[in-house]
Amino acid sequence: MFSRRHFFASTLAATVPYGAPLRAQPVIEHHFLIGAGPIGGTYFPVAGLIATAISNPPGGRPCEAGGNCGVPGLVADALATQGSVENLRKIADGSMESGLAQADVALAAYKGEDAFNGRALSGLRAMANLFPETVHVVIRRGSGLESIADLRGRTVSLGERESGALSISQRLLSAFGVGRRDIDALYLSPQAASGRLREGTIDAFIMIAGQPAPLLSAMAQQSPIDLLPVPAPVVERMRQTQPDITETTVAAGLYDGIDAHPSIAVNAQWLVAERVDPDIVYGSLRALFHPAMRGRLDRGSPSAAAIRVETALDGLTVPLHPGATRFYKERGPTRSPELVLGDQPGLVTGGVAPFLHGVVPHHRIAVALRLAVELDAVGAEAGDDRREHGIGDAERAEQEAVVAGRGAGEALAAVKPHADDALHLGQHLRGVAVAWERGADVHRHLAAQLCEA
Repeated sequence: MFSRRHFFASTLAATVPYGAPLRAQPVIEHHFLIGAGPIGGTYFPVAGLIATAISNPPGGRPCEAGGNCGVPGLVADALATQGSVENLRKIADGSMESGLAQADVALAAYKGEDAFNGRALSGLRAMANLFPETVHVVIRRGSGLESIADLRGRTVSLGERESGALSISQRLLSAFGVGRRDIDALYLSPQAASGRLREGTIDAFIMIAGQPAPLLSAMAQQSPIDLLPVPAPVVERMRQTQPDITETTVAAGLYDGIDAHPSIAVNAQWLVAERVDPDIVYGSLRALFHPAMRGRLDRGSPSAAAIRVETALDGLTVPLHPGATRFYKERGPTRSPELVLGDQPGLVTGGVAPFLHGVVPHHRIAVALRLAVELDAVGAEAGDDRREHGIGDAERAEQEAVVAGRGAGEALAAVKPHADDALHLGQHLRGVAVAWERGADVHRHLAAQLCEA
């Protein structure tokens, strides 16, 4: 362990400006803990990769010389925990700087709901959305169980008490009319639960992990297992009160001998304490999304490979850390003006996409969402081209701006049938359409002036 007082007192003085030579000033070692999850789950190896990416101990080679591109002087470590709930509690109580957590659990913590009832963790801040996690309801093949409703009266492990799996397990069972008292509930780690299932001392266990879950891949090769489905109508009912949940499918053959199964998923996100120095957060995101790290993420696991800057702001459920805001402003997935959500003071996003996900997380507006994001990029690039090049590009910029304005109107029309669920979205897209129409007029005027010149 380390002295937290030393860490925070020395961070500002010790941090080397990004890109400056290491010899420019002394680099003091400081530590950064990342709460992961149980060994054998998805979080632990991903947190380990992140720790490797952002670390850059004193004395190491600089990034440009083939060394690590992490934060100068930073030594990051991944810490095994029970999962999301424990990670967020430890971030709040000061025993770690950051951690991975499910989006729904992060929102509950920030609001003081569910497992955090009565104590809102208002100091939580977001760094990045990482990857989707799938709920797996695991049973023995040939057990006679066909539906989650059939778990009534059975022995089921719901996940460890401080895990995100427990929270979503309870909500999933409730959606099938199965309460806590209707089952013999156990609270085991995925490893312990898998052993008990093989022994026949439990009937099922629920775990949440990125696909494919290494534990289940190994288990399916050793013993016959199966998964229970979560049909689309159930997913829709759950989404009415839990919009962070999405519909997904476990593909046939992903695990040996298991056919395709519908299920639910929720995003894993990287959270941090508000108190952490913005330079550390900024530098950590630069390191994680540095081109030199891309290959390591792609080789790490399917979940690690899904970590991309283009989706780093999708569905964030707590405010961004100031250091993260700075990073995404400079190199975010969109280049649109910042948006501040009034019901969450300080929640600054990097563009249209996180606004739409955060306010109206409804899958029926996905087309409009993607179009709006594309319009951000088109408009920004058109403006840059007009400024940097000559008459021909000015004319092209004019045409693109007109198309963008038309497209924004189409996006608005696409979500109009869902106006009751998308009021804020409709208002925002209407503003986008007006802005692009004005931009088209400006581009036309400038193009005409350039042509006359």
